[in-house]
Amino acid sequence: MALGVATAALSSQSVTSTAIVVVIISAISLILTVLATYNTLRSGLLGQGAMMSALWIMFFMEAIKSALGDLPFSAPDYFNYGAVQFDVEVIHRSMLHLCLFQLMLLVGFVIPIDTWRFGCWFARRVDIERGRLILEVLLVVFIPLSLGSTYLWNWNHLFRSMLGSYNSRLGEDSALLVNPPFLYYLFPIGLYGASVLFVEALESRGIRRYTAGTIAAIAIFVVVLTGSRHMVLVILLPISAIVLRRSFRRLRLPRVLLWAFAVLVLFCVFQLQVVTREVGWGATRRLDPDQLAKAEITGQFPALLVSESLVPARHDFFLEPTPIYFVTHWIPRRFWPDKPVEKVWQYFNDEVTGGNPVWNVAPSVIGQFYMNCGVIGLCAIGCFLGMLGRITDNAFARLTLQNHRAGAVCVATLYVFIINSFRYFAPFYFVYSVLAFVGMIILTKATRSRTYVI
Repeated sequence: MALGVATAALSSQSVTSTAIVVVIISAISLILTVLATYNTLRSGLLGQGAMMSALWIMFFMEAIKSALGDLPFSAPDYFNYGAVQFDVEVIHRSMLHLCLFQLMLLVGFVIPIDTWRFGCWFARRVDIERGRLILEVLLVVFIPLSLGSTYLWNWNHLFRSMLGSYNSRLGEDSALLVNPPFLYYLFPIGLYGASVLFVEALESRGIRRYTAGTIAAIAIFVVVLTGSRHMVLVILLPISAIVLRRSFRRLRLPRVLLWAFAVLVLFCVFQLQVVTREVGWGATRRLDPDQLAKAEITGQFPALLVSESLVPARHDFFLEPTPIYFVTHWIPRRFWPDKPVEKVWQYFNDEVTGGNPVWNVAPSVIGQFYMNCGVIGLCAIGCFLGMLGRITDNAFARLTLQNHRAGAVCVATLYVFIINSFRYFAPFYFVYSVLAFVGMIILTKATRSRTYVI
C-alpha cells in the first residue's frame, strides 16, 4: 500500500503536498511495523520485528521529521550541502525506493530456505560447564585492553578523552588509529563477552548472578561512554533476542509495557550519545528533554536524499563488486598500504564532508546500492538482508537457551549486522559476528548427540 501511495505521489510537484504524502506513507509503514512486531512477540523470534522497526526508526521517522521541519527536506547543518532544499523529484524517488526496499525485505524474509544443517551445527555446540564464567570475564577484559592499547596505556588520556567531546576525540586521536595495535581489533570479542555475561546473569542465581551482572553492567557503561551507538547495539540486541525467546509464551500487557519502556530508555541513551558528541558527557547535567527529542536520530533519510541527488545526475552508476570488499577487508593495510576502499562511500563521503578527515558519513544501504547498481541493486540487497533475517531466525529457533547461551548470542549478532547494514553494508559490521563466532568456539564444546537439536 505504501509503495502504491509513493508511486501515485510522483505527480505531485509542491513541497507541501509531498510532505503530506510522506507522512501518510510513514503512517502506513508504521502499521506494517506494528503488525511485524506483533508477529515477533507471538513467535519469540526477533527477525521480522527488528528489521521493520529499525527501518521505520532509521528512515520513516527521519522522513516525518524532515517533512515537518522549518525548511522541509533539507540537508542537516553539518552536511557540506548546508540548508539546501532537495528537489521534489529527488524526494519522490527516495520515498519510492525506500518503500521498494521495505517490500524486498519482506519478500526475502518469506522465501523458504533450508537452514537445518546450519542450525544443527550451532545446536551441537553446547556451553562448557567448568570455568565458563572465568572465560566470559576474560573475554570482557578485551574491552579495556583494546582501549588501553589504542591510547598507548595512558589511562588518564583515555578517561579524559571518553568523558570529553566525541567529535573532538575523533580529531585529536585520529593519529592513534593510523596503525593501531593488534589488541584494537579484538574489541568486538569483548562486546560479545559482555553480552554473554549479561545472559549468564539472567540465567544464574546467587553470587554468580550478581558477579556476572555487575561486570556486564560496567562493560556496557564503558561502551556507552565511547559514544558509538552500533557497539551498544552489539551487546544489547542479542540480550533482547534471548529475553524475548525466554518469555514470549508468558507475554502479558504489563510485560509488553515493560518492553516498551526498555526500548524508550535505549532510545534516550542513543539520543544522549548524539547530543553529547559536541559538548562531552560533562554537559549532561545541563541538557533539556527537548534536546533529546530534537537531536538527529540516525541521519539516514537525509543521506538517502543526498545519494539520490548525486547519481545519476552528477555521477554515473558505479557498478563495483561490493562482495569483494568483504574479502579484502581482512588484509591489514600494513601489508597492503594501497588497499582500495569502496568508491561509492568515498565519493559520497567527500561530497558531504568536503573531504574532512575527522568525521565521515554513509549514504545508507539504499543510497549505497542505488548509487552502485540502480534499482536492481537496492532490490537485491533488500532481498538478501530479508533472507539473512529468516536464516538467523531459523538458526536461533533451534537453540535451547539452557545449553546454548554462547551460541544464541553468537547467532543473534547477525540481527545486529542486518540492522547496522541499514546504515551501510560494510565488512566492518560483519566483523562483530565473525569475532563472536571465535568467542563462541572458546565457550562451547562439540557434541554428536541429537539431544540438543530441536
